[in-house]
Amino acid sequence: MRSTNWNRLKRHFNLHRFLWLLALVVFVIAWNRGLALLYGLFALILGVLLLSYIYPWLMLRDVRVTRKQASVGKAGGQLTLEYHIQARRKLFYIELCEHLPFNITTPRVCSFLPVVAADHRFTVSVHCEVRGAFTLDAVSLESSYPFGVVSRARTLPTEPATVLVLPRTFSINHLAYAAYSRHGVDGIIQSANAGSYHEFSGLREYRYGDSLKRVHWGATARHQELVIKEYDSYDRPTILVVLDQRAAFDIGELPETTFEYAVQIAASVIEYAIKNNIGVYVYGRGREATSFSVMPGAQGSHEFLERLARVRSDGSVPYPQVLGESLAEFGDVNTVMTFTHRSAKDTDRIVGMIDGHITHLDIDMVDQSFITPLASYQQRQGVRHGNRITWSVSRLTRLEELFRV
Repeated sequence: MRSTNWNRLKRHFNLHRFLWLLALVVFVIAWNRGLALLYGLFALILGVLLLSYIYPWLMLRDVRVTRKQASVGKAGGQLTLEYHIQARRKLFYIELCEHLPFNITTPRVCSFLPVVAADHRFTVSVHCEVRGAFTLDAVSLESSYPFGVVSRARTLPTEPATVLVLPRTFSINHLAYAAYSRHGVDGIIQSANAGSYHEFSGLREYRYGDSLKRVHWGATARHQELVIKEYDSYDRPTILVVLDQRAAFDIGELPETTFEYAVQIAASVIEYAIKNNIGVYVYGRGREATSFSVMPGAQGSHEFLERLARVRSDGSVPYPQVLGESLAEFGDVNTVMTFTHRSAKDTDRIVGMIDGHITHLDIDMVDQSFITPLASYQQRQGVRHGNRITWSVSRLTRLEELFRV
């Protein structure tokens, strides 16, 4: 009870109000007693209060702030923001605060700067909890110079800056296929389906990300530029990842929702494919269509993770329709990864749409667990049913252990 009363008192009683009360008491006593010393003390208090009002206002005049992302950010990690403050004069006791939507736990991040030069740059390392593309367009400046009695704050519009936070990824040791897998002579994973083979289909110009193992050196020498051999591959795994971008699919609270887990898995599959020199197609239908390919031999995942960072669960197209569109657009795939809710009624329809000769990697989202995570749920890890292999993902599933075996 005493603590509650003290907190209430602190809300209404501060140094600023104390000085005004002290000035009033000193003035009354000086007026009553006629003491010059007390008049001098009264003038001193008023001077302190006057300076406390004027200086913070001066500190915040004619100030311009810009910021940019200075390092790659990944959900679950850190990123660095670089701020540039420009003013007409040196500033003192400045606190710069900004609302960062990718940090859910502590969205307001503040930096105290005791001295700021007229042209000042500094960096701030912040934690990222949520992936996405975020626009920052305002900062808050606060100053209590010189005595800390009065604090003034100003919201300063800034030139909009986009901060990109990449999705989390985890290491995939092995992706199971309906048929067993082996490594071909070029080191690329191949699924050993009966009658599988590579067939030479032609030559084309080199594209960024192509493996140098496929360079046709004779044609390169003739044309004086890199020429690549193309093959129709009937045994090399090509993975089609089909995202369900409907708002209804996204269950749970950020950063741990069914859709965010699906994006993490898709991002990790991309890194696995690049490491093993196999191809991946990613497809989805939100307000903006998601459709891109990762060709065998790609040199890094950053470009593709950037695209996944911008994917949102804002669509309304039924998932079976999205799956049908993706199979029609990428007809040469032999492995399809889907994401379904355990309670959804269209799961059987989705399973029936995938040809029996295609490996179906079925990610079964235990949607109820994202609402009540502490309950007990039936789990399935790599269970095979013909050409379909099912993994269950609940709110408490450790994704880094999902594809260990």
